Amino acid sequence: QVLDEVYVYGSFLQSRMHAAGVTCSDCHQPHPLKLRADGDALCATCHVALRYAGRQHHRHDPADEGARCVACHMPATTYMGVDPRHDHSFRIPRPDLSVELGVSNACSGCHADRDAAWAATQVADWRDGKPATPGYPRHARALAAASQGLPDARNALLEVAFDHGQSAIARASAIVALGAWLDRGVVETLAASLKDPDPLVRRATAEALAATPPMIRTQLLPARLNDPVRDVRQAAAVSLSQLPLDSLDPAVNDALSVALADYRATLHLDADRAEAQHNLGVLLANLGDLGGAEAAYLKAMAIEPGYAPASVNLSDLLRESGREEEAGELLERALSNAPEEGMLHHTRGLWLVRQQQRDVALAALQRATELEPDNARFGYVLAVGLHGAGQVDAALAEIDRVLARWPYDRDSLAAAVIWRQQLGVATSPYDERLLELQRLARGR
Repeated sequence: QVLDEVYVYGSFLQSRMHAAGVTCSDCHQPHPLKLRADGDALCATCHVALRYAGRQHHRHDPADEGARCVACHMPATTYMGVDPRHDHSFRIPRPDLSVELGVSNACSGCHADRDAAWAATQVADWRDGKPATPGYPRHARALAAASQGLPDARNALLEVAFDHGQSAIARASAIVALGAWLDRGVVETLAASLKDPDPLVRRATAEALAATPPMIRTQLLPARLNDPVRDVRQAAAVSLSQLPLDSLDPAVNDALSVALADYRATLHLDADRAEAQHNLGVLLANLGDLGGAEAAYLKAMAIEPGYAPASVNLSDLLRESGREEEAGELLERALSNAPEEGMLHHTRGLWLVRQQQRDVALAALQRATELEPDNARFGYVLAVGLHGAGQVDAALAEIDRVLARWPYDRDSLAAAVIWRQQLGVATSPYDERLLELQRLARGR
């Protein structure tokens, strides 16, 4: 659904209307952008008014605002106090998913004095206790499971990724999330999606496969360097750019050079944006041009001093080049420009650890978790730091906090089990979860 500064078009790509061939200009006049009809009359140009305009369908007083089609199927979110944006996924309200997963729903948007459980009960009563209508988008549970690292996320994501009755953007999102489960079975299955008819799916697959071993990338990705869609060609090229050029077939090398040149030209079009300079820096670092990468990162920081990814990547580059002192100074400057960026505090904390300034390092790592409490890695690293400093109780408390949010985070589970064993605790609440992950890994 529409969230923060996202494109409304992203929600439309998820809709059944888009899948059926409906386009923007079916509802909006192309030049003045005005609607082609007012209110529910616009929806009635395709949908039978007698079926949907009655109380039996919308369950509201016909004179009430809640009876309008857009109230339930296109809830609006207002940004900056002046910019109302209607969600264009046209989904069926699912307050039951709000209760289960914490997602928003149209009912609670209007009935702000009632919680999602009340709305879910109302819908269940209307349906005489029958299960809620699932609607067209069916990816919520899979992506929610992936966000928590749950063991069943892998298969749920695969199901969404290869459900051709779902929108391409949902399938592509599932494939990107599968990057955390790149075992042999997933890779073999994803190989087929490189030939999917939709470029969003092909691009997502090329990006996900960037984390696979070089042999797999050289087998699967070269064909996409000649994809008819530029975005897919560039995604494949970036995923291959980390490999030594002399490891590739000469013909592949030629196609890769063309695709990378195209990608760099694309970045040049947005050269006044920090993101483009950062992405150029990443590419040049992949290609071994560390001087060029450093220059690109510095440009990104000059354009937007608070842009944390460029500062973090440049500090890593400096560290790898043996320029530790410069890396520390860089992070200090970056934090003065963006003191609320958890990523910068985390990176500085790791730098302080290398300088053996343990107490200051722990304070920086702690601040990172305060700013980004939903980052499992930040919490795990802080716990390791606390444990190394002899603060065992604090370390266990932090690892418990992480596992309360991500119950199957492998590194955190391993730490929780080992640390308790060291204290003489024979079993812990996490032993079975860790064994479950190990059994699943062996099974694949």
